[in-house]
Amino acid sequence: MQTKPNETFGYMLPESVSKVISRFKQADKFLDIGSGYGDLVFQVASETHLNCTGVEINQNAYARSCSALRQLNRAYASRVALICDDILKTEYNSEIVYCCNTAFSLSFQYRLTHWLDKQPSIKQIFTLRPLINSQSYTIKTRFLVSCSWDNALCYEYWSKQP
Repeated sequence: MQTKPNETFGYMLPESVSKVISRFKQADKFLDIGSGYGDLVFQVASETHLNCTGVEINQNAYARSCSALRQLNRAYASRVALICDDILKTEYNSEIVYCCNTAFSLSFQYRLTHWLDKQPSIKQIFTLRPLINSQSYTIKTRFLVSCSWDNALCYEYWSKQP
């Protein structure tokens, strides 16, 4: 009997990542919060001109993403930075943010939304769960994406600041 992959360690399928990328506003920097093995960061770097940062708190996932980065095409690997850290402990100057927040606790979701609200550079956010009581971002749309565990809604937020 085959079981469904656990969405805790799941990922968005490449064709859906391309769908998200097609919705990006004009920007220079992209941030993936909870970047896992780095696949989404690598795909964004390969399909865009953006400088991409992946932040992952799990040291094993971070190490695996660093290993994969060393094998990437140098044409875009130079625009990828991978960081092992707690996202809430620092600031990033990115205009577009993606977060596969399906496995985050409710408490962390609140803290993450508060952190996002304090980042003035962010113009657009994509999440797989709604932000909780954001003061700085408004939902623009929701659309269906394919993930390793099933289909999911992707929430697109825009900054309330012009």
